[in-house]
Amino acid sequence: MRYFLTPPLLVLFCLIQLSSCKKSQEASSEIDMKMDSEKMSNAPQMSKKVELSEKDIAEEEMNFKGQTEDIDESSGQDIGTPLDPITDLSKTRLLEYTVTLNFRCKNIPESRKKLIQIIKKSSFIKSSNTSSGEKYSSMNSEIHIPVDRLYETLLEMDKLGKLESESIHSNDHTEENEWQKIKLSREQLRSNRRSKAVSSGKAENWTWKDREELLERSEEGMDQAQFESWKIKDRVSWAKIHVVLNGEGAPATIEFPNYRTVFFSSINFLLDMTAYLVWLLPLSVLGFFIYFVFKKIRGY
Repeated sequence: MRYFLTPPLLVLFCLIQLSSCKKSQEASSEIDMKMDSEKMSNAPQMSKKVELSEKDIAEEEMNFKGQTEDIDESSGQDIGTPLDPITDLSKTRLLEYTVTLNFRCKNIPESRKKLIQIIKKSSFIKSSNTSSGEKYSSMNSEIHIPVDRLYETLLEMDKLGKLESESIHSNDHTEENEWQKIKLSREQLRSNRRSKAVSSGKAENWTWKDREELLERSEEGMDQAQFESWKIKDRVSWAKIHVVLNGEGAPATIEFPNYRTVFFSSINFLLDMTAYLVWLLPLSVLGFFIYFVFKKIRGY
């Protein structure tokens, strides 16, 4: 009886095993299908995130450009042009003018008054030095004048006297200004990124001191770049003029010597000679004594 029941039991056991294997395969296939569907559903979301990040970058660049334009408008003009260009052709360049003028004047006080009247209109004196004597007078002045009045002022200064020499030098700051604009834009962009990184809170190891130092470095770099740009604008807005006024020398005259002083000088000279003879007398006596002693020794 036992031998008849054994084969059916084996067949039943095999069928159970096969059914369990099929169920496990179906479950795994269902899991794979779910994972694939999840990936397909997440793909648009990932693409949306990428698109959003690109949009954020584009918006940041647009905001940055707007900030730079606001800065230029707040300064009253474009950073790349001087406040008052000397001519229309010089609007594209940032030129710092330095002028040196030497005049020969017949009357220094009168030329000085004319120079002060010219300076009084629209310029200021940085330094001035005037010397006056019986034979020679001169005046050295360094003035700063708006660059748009440079040509007019040079023509007005022809009234000071006879022009002996003139030197005009211009220093081009256009390239330096462009570099400062690039530095300023980089510092502003870097500051925005640092502020976002600090406010995001992702850097859990940062302390408040580290965050403040990071933002302080960004602000100092931006302030330095803005200050350098301002210095360039200030240099090109004012022309430096160094004016030298030389008076004419006194006319040639016949100068008679003071015979009284000559007489006293001759008496003083004779007295000095007697003093020298008094000093030489002991030395001469000593010399003659040595000479006679030496001659006497040689005679023996």
